[in-house]
Amino acid sequence: MTESRKNNHNHYPKMNKPKLSDNAPTLVDLCSCGGGIKTGAILAGVRPLVGIEYDPKEPGLSQHYKFVQNVNFAEYGSTLQLQTVQAAAASDFAGVPRNPTILHASPPCTNYTKLRTLNKTTETLADIEIGQAVSSAIATLTPEYFTLECSPSYVKGMAYLAIKNALQACSYHFKAYELDMMDYNTPQSRRRTFIMGWRSTNRPLKLPPKTRRIGWLEAIGWEDRKIVQPSKKQMDAIIAYFEKNHPSPIMVDKIGVSNKSLAIRQQYEPMWTITTSYFTDQNSSQRTSSLTYYHEEKMYALRIRDVARLCGFPDWYAPSNVYSLAGKVLGNAVCPSFYSYFLKSNNLGL
Repeated sequence: MTESRKNNHNHYPKMNKPKLSDNAPTLVDLCSCGGGIKTGAILAGVRPLVGIEYDPKEPGLSQHYKFVQNVNFAEYGSTLQLQTVQAAAASDFAGVPRNPTILHASPPCTNYTKLRTLNKTTETLADIEIGQAVSSAIATLTPEYFTLECSPSYVKGMAYLAIKNALQACSYHFKAYELDMMDYNTPQSRRRTFIMGWRSTNRPLKLPPKTRRIGWLEAIGWEDRKIVQPSKKQMDAIIAYFEKNHPSPIMVDKIGVSNKSLAIRQQYEPMWTITTSYFTDQNSSQRTSSLTYYHEEKMYALRIRDVARLCGFPDWYAPSNVYSLAGKVLGNAVCPSFYSYFLKSNNLGL
């Protein structure tokens, strides 16, 4: 049976962009990237107002973030300030509305990843300064609620300590959790630190109940995709897998780690963590067809739309037509499916 003839159902069916109420709760987000948090907010009925984003090391990517956000969120009146959070703090957050319902921050995670930790790379002065700037935002913007998402080891650094001190000084209650997004309405295993804070006069925030895990095939559905040639290492992994398992669609890693077998996911399992390394190599050259699945003796390459679905984005969200840029937009994003679920479960949307 060919791909196009199979059931076209997927977990994220095509939908129109939501319409937001004039009196919808509001969001300001720091380190906004391509707008994963804004997308989740919109899905929950929260209006994104202003985002702040700029990476001095990748000015071109920052400009692309602004373009992507304008395409997706301009109709909601949302804007993106193209500057670092530190610069915004130095200007007393000029042009950023005070007292938003929610202030969110997603500090850069590069120096907090497991690989960097193993290599004894620690947070930099810039990381700490970003944490201090987020702290200033809490005190200056005085949101009703505060959320933050980053790598699990973020809570071990000085940046987190600055944010923790600011929340306490401003009379917020808060809790920090280590979560896996695959337990919260997202078809991807992605371990993150999630911090939620609320004013002492507000009702407490709570984590939503865990959901059933969504398999990668349910998320992307059966649709026409490009057939590609598997690498020798992939074929070796496929042959070894089917020596012990019945034939079925399987996701097969292409990059992997030296001297280790490639990862395989059965159709009912969530995807492994999708990072930007699947789209660009260490020399910043574009990788194509790096996410693939095998079925009935053929290898199929995932499209950008498939990757977006696996990252929890709705089909109305447009990441980019350039594969490597779209990969960075999606690989750096907070999963909107999780954030929307969190907001709705706490009745923070309309």
